[in-house]
Amino acid sequence: MIFSNYRKKLDFNFMRLLIKTETAVLNTLLKIQERYRKTYSCVKLITIRNYVKKYYGIAVSKSDISYHLGKFYGHGILRYWKRSRREVDGTYTLLASNRQITGKGISFLLKSGIKVANMLKNWAFKGIKPEIYKDVSDLPHKSDIITTAGRRPAGQPESLSDVLSKINYTIY
Repeated sequence: MIFSNYRKKLDFNFMRLLIKTETAVLNTLLKIQERYRKTYSCVKLITIRNYVKKYYGIAVSKSDISYHLGKFYGHGILRYWKRSRREVDGTYTLLASNRQITGKGISFLLKSGIKVANMLKNWAFKGIKPEIYKDVSDLPHKSDIITTAGRRPAGQPESLSDVLSKINYTIY
């Protein structure tokens, strides 16, 4: 019994040594989704940074986490919805974004050897939604919070010759 607990602790510490920062960030989002039994998470970058430091021993900055999240958005591993609130004086305040790991992200985690809850596997691959707050679209409506879908990742930039070829020249 004592040796099995020691073995689990040893395996966990060994895993901490081998994990990359980007996998730690994605795994942190996964664990938050599993904990609250939702298909999305709504956490601040500082909270993600604190969890990565606490559970993986990796000290990262907010800009590093933002970089990795942007990379995941670009590859289609994450989806996000921006949230903001309109204050009484008419100004807007940004809130933490809703982030959702897609089926592509869940298959990436499974291939990396990370265990994923059956609830999320069923949602991603079979389309079975969980009972509580099935999706970001099923959230209770609050009139003071505005949710907008995130932008799609930009494709390849157009060259100057492509832009000029689309312009219609008219001579007057």
